[in-house]
Amino acid sequence: MSDNGVQLGGRFGYCQVCSRRFFVSRLRKRWDDLWVCPADWEIRNPQEYVRGVPDLLPQYPVLPSPGVEYSTYCTVQGRSAIPGFSVPGCMIPGFAPAFDPPTQVYG
Repeated sequence: MSDNGVQLGGRFGYCQVCSRRFFVSRLRKRWDDLWVCPADWEIRNPQEYVRGVPDLLPQYPVLPSPGVEYSTYCTVQGRSAIPGFSVPGCMIPGFAPAFDPPTQVYG
């Protein structure tokens, strides 16, 4: 509700939300730095000041991860000196096993 009356020494100002004219003495400064009328004035949300409580988690000791252990064993292909098939400690230089690679049939 705007004021159209007379107030000695009073000046007029405008609400920065609804743009209605009020006496400056009736305007209030809101939390977002706007000068507003009593109808548009609102308090600041109290949830803005809430801070979370830190969780106190137990500190467990950091243990090194166990290394991956590979067990190698000698096979017929592992005894050959062919890269990708040979197994260290099992290969025999010059050994060529008699095996046939699988053939692919394209249809």
